[in-house]
Amino acid sequence: CRPLWDEVVCWPQAATGETVQRGCPAVFSLFINNTGSVSRNCTNRGWSKPFPAYHIACNVEDDIPETEQSYFATVRLIYTIGYSISLGVLAVAVFILLIFRYERDSNRQFWLPRNSSVDSIS
Repeated sequence: CRPLWDEVVCWPQAATGETVQRGCPAVFSLFINNTGSVSRNCTNRGWSKPFPAYHIACNVEDDIPETEQSYFATVRLIYTIGYSISLGVLAVAVFILLIFRYERDSNRQFWLPRNSSVDSIS
């Protein structure tokens, strides 16, 4: 069998009929101290499926506790509301700037009143 990367472990070259055993990847040890191992057989049709499965051999838990799910849902709701408000305020600001640009182009300036002393200098 040729060397194989199965997106979890790199399996070395092996002869037909040989069983190769690999330890659990170090990334799984970040969460739980595990010393499990996974094996594969080299057959004349190629590598067999890993046994036992990674989530069984390496004690990987798929479940997220209810408190963490609630926390993530709350965080998602807060940032969604924040982004929505920000987008709305940005749209209003652009709208206001476009209105004042139109007014300036038609020689109506609301916030800069004409001052006779400034006009006489220039």
